[in-house]
Amino acid sequence: MKPVQSLAVVSAVAIFLAGCTQQGDGMQDEQQPGTSTSEDVTAGDDTEQSTAPVEADLRASVTGSAEIATAPEGFTSGIEGVLVSYTVTNEGPEPIKVAQDRAASQARSATQAPAAAWVSAGSEEGVVRLSKQVFGIPEGVLPAALHRASSTTVEPGGAAEDTAFVLLPLRTDLPSGSETITVTEDPLSDPGSVTALEICVQIAPGPTPGQEEPFASTIAADAPGTALVCSDPIELPEPGR
Repeated sequence: MKPVQSLAVVSAVAIFLAGCTQQGDGMQDEQQPGTSTSEDVTAGDDTEQSTAPVEADLRASVTGSAEIATAPEGFTSGIEGVLVSYTVTNEGPEPIKVAQDRAASQARSATQAPAAAWVSAGSEEGVVRLSKQVFGIPEGVLPAALHRASSTTVEPGGAAEDTAFVLLPLRTDLPSGSETITVTEDPLSDPGSVTALEICVQIAPGPTPGQEEPFASTIAADAPGTALVCSDPIELPEPGR
């Protein structure tokens, strides 16, 4: 496991996605922290479904820091947890959409705050993953409503800043309903052994020219060409430190 830095910005390795159709959620069991590749997002576990090839050159990185803080807007007032402040930088030649929430319509949790994130096992032992993404739909399923995550468009060379918050003690928080939602993240097996976190954010090709709101500022569950980009592990701060 790589050394981590307490309350310090850690760099993520840029991801590359070129000339591929999205079929996975962008994160596989063997993925290393801070990376996402075209192989990752075309593996067999379908998260997004595409009706046509997508040619895109998506490159982005995530950096972040973590601290103990009281819950932001949308959570129970005064409750304590870990607040992650992070930046997603577009390092490619094309505009990208960057997810800003976890697609609240997929969650059973009562927390619908923008800073809420999915909580799952990270890419290394002892790492928890906080992610903002919309999970895909199984092949052949026609949902009554297409789930969407809010997003912001980031131009080449630009960046988007955001926050994510997780309650303590840690526990898995993922959608249920495997018949209508494809969830490929794994639950935390031992929350008490977690010593670091990684923040992962879904990105997608920028809006289609002329596309009208609200679709221009969302990432749909069936969106093609998406990927998940993650930070390197960040030390999990402890209360009272």
